[in-house]
Amino acid sequence: MKVFYLMAALCIALAHAQERPMGSATATVHIVAVSVYGNPISPLWIDGFKDANGKEWANKFRDDGTASAIPYGEYELEAGSSTLPFCRAKVQVNGPDVWVTAAFEPPLIEEVGLRHAVATLVSGHIDGMPRTAAHCVLSGVYLDLRYETEVAPATAAFSFGEVVPGTYTLACLQNRKIILLQPVKVEGGQPPMEIKVGARLASE
Repeated sequence: MKVFYLMAALCIALAHAQERPMGSATATVHIVAVSVYGNPISPLWIDGFKDANGKEWANKFRDDGTASAIPYGEYELEAGSSTLPFCRAKVQVNGPDVWVTAAFEPPLIEEVGLRHAVATLVSGHIDGMPRTAAHCVLSGVYLDLRYETEVAPATAAFSFGEVVPGTYTLACLQNRKIILLQPVKVEGGQPPMEIKVGARLASE
C-alpha cells in the first residue's frame, strides 16, 4: 500500500494515514515536484530531510528524488528548484512506499500584495438549478487555497472574485446535496472567467 502526501503552496504536508507496523521498519520515499497545474517540474533540489533527532537524510536521495531505507518517523523536508522558491514541510514516513508531491506557486503568488497582478476574476452560472439557496466551493488541487461563495437564487449566478492561477475542484451544494462537481483550470492574468454549467438534479 502506498502513502501519498501533498506539499502545497504553503508547504503543508497532507497524508492518507496508514497504520504503522510494529518494530523497526524502513521505507522507500519518492519526492516529485509539480506546478500549480500539476505539470512536472525539474530539477528538484532536496536540500534537507531531517528526522526528529536532527539527523540529515537528504544525501540518501538520488537524482530522481527517490531514497531507500528511510526509517519510519517524522521528517522536515526542505526542497527547491532553480526557478522556484525554497519550500519546507513536515512529512510522516509511516508506510513502506511513501510518495511526496511538492506543488510550487510562481513567486508572485507568494506575495499576498501582488496576487492581484496574476489573479483572474472567476464567476459562473448554474443552468437548471432550482431557485433556492445554494453555495459553491472552489478548492485547490495543488494549492492550499479554498474559495467559497453563495449562489444567488434568483439568477443562479455566483462569483469567487479574484482567484490565483491553478487547478481547482468546483463543488456546488444545495439542501446538503452536491448538484455540481467538476475540475476547473484558472489561468493567470487573464480576462474575467465565466463558468457556465448545468446542475445535477436529485432525480438524476
